Amino acid sequence: MPKKEYFNQSLYTIDIGQNDITAGLGFRKTSDKFIPQTLAVFSGEVKRIYNLGARYFWIHNTGPLGCLAYALVRRNLTAAGELDKAGCSVFYNKVAQQFNKKLNETLVELRKELPRAVITYVDIYSAKYSLFLKPAKYGFKDPLRVCCGHGNNKYNFDPNVLCGGKATVNGSVVVLGRSCREPSKKVVWDGVHYTDAANKVVFDLISTGKISFKMKPLLLLQLLFFYCTMPEIAYSSPACNFPAIINFGDSNSDTGGLSATFGPTPPFYGETFFHMPAGRYSDGRLIIDFIAKSFGHPFLSSYLDSLGTNYSNGVNLATAASTIIDQNISLSQGGYSPFFLVVQYVGSNSRALKFGKTNPCCLQDGSSNP
Repeated sequence: MPKKEYFNQSLYTIDIGQNDITAGLGFRKTSDKFIPQTLAVFSGEVKRIYNLGARYFWIHNTGPLGCLAYALVRRNLTAAGELDKAGCSVFYNKVAQQFNKKLNETLVELRKELPRAVITYVDIYSAKYSLFLKPAKYGFKDPLRVCCGHGNNKYNFDPNVLCGGKATVNGSVVVLGRSCREPSKKVVWDGVHYTDAANKVVFDLISTGKISFKMKPLLLLQLLFFYCTMPEIAYSSPACNFPAIINFGDSNSDTGGLSATFGPTPPFYGETFFHMPAGRYSDGRLIIDFIAKSFGHPFLSSYLDSLGTNYSNGVNLATAASTIIDQNISLSQGGYSPFFLVVQYVGSNSRALKFGKTNPCCLQDGSSNP
C-alpha cells in the first residue's frame, strides 16, 4: 500500500461524463437541464475528495462524441447540416461542447472555493477532434471507420454485433466483430473507444500543452510541478513528484474494473500492446496508462480487481459504463455501471483509511466501516 503521506501528494485524475451525455440524450432530457444537474453532483464529489486531503487535480473534459460510430448511427445523416467538415455529428458535438463549457465554469468556481487545490482543466475534446479533422498529420487513415467491429455501413459498426461479437451462420457460431489489419492507422477502436495509437497521440498533445485550454505552450505536467513549489501549496508536497495517482472515470480510463466484476473483455481487446485482453476497452493502452508512465509509475491497478494488484503507486477507481449521476438502469438492461462517481468516491474514502488519513472506525460520510 502507499505510504500514508501519499494521499495529500497524489495526483487525482478524473475522466468521466461521456455516458451522462449519452444517457441524458437517450432519455430525451434537454441538455440545458441535465448538464447543470450532472455537474452540480460532479462539483460536490470533487469537494468531498478535496476534504479527504486531495490537492492536485487533472480533470479531462469530454471528447467529440459526434465523431464516434455509436453516435453517428443514431442520427439521420442525410439531413442538411447534420455533419461537420470532419464528417462528425454536429448535434452530438454541440452537446459535448456545451458540457465542456459548463465543466470549465464549474472548475473556475471550485478554484475559488478550494484555495489549496491545483486544478488543471485538460482539453481532451480539441486533442481528439484534431485526429478526425487532420488524420494524415498524425498518421491515421479513414478516422471515422471502426477498427474492430462489423457493419454494412461506412463506419463498420453495428450496435448489435460489437467488437468480438459472434453470430450463428448456417448453424455454426462465428466471430463477426473482428479487428482490422492495421490498428495503428485507426483512430476509433470499437465505435466507442480509441485505439492505442490514438490514445498515445492524444496524450502527447495534452502533456506538451499543444492542446490545452487558454494556456501557452507549456508542459502541463511541468505546470503542475510549478504549482507544487508555491509556498501556499507546497506545505503538503515540497518535492511534488506525485508518488501516487488516484483515478476516477469511465471506460476511457478503466484498467480492469468492469472486467473484474462482470466478466473479461473479449478477444481482440488488448491485442496490440498486451497481446491479450487486459481489462481495457481498447486494443492497448489508455491515456491514464501514458500518464502513469510519464511519472515513472507502473500501470494503475483497478480497485475492483483483487488478484495480483499493486496499490503502492495509486489506484484506479474508474469503471466502464460509469456515470457521474446514478442512471437507475442496470447493465443487464443495457444501462450503466453501478459504480457511478459517488460510489467511486466511497472507494477512494475506504482506500484513504488504509493510507491512515481517516478515523479507522468510520467513513467521513458517517457510515460505519465493516
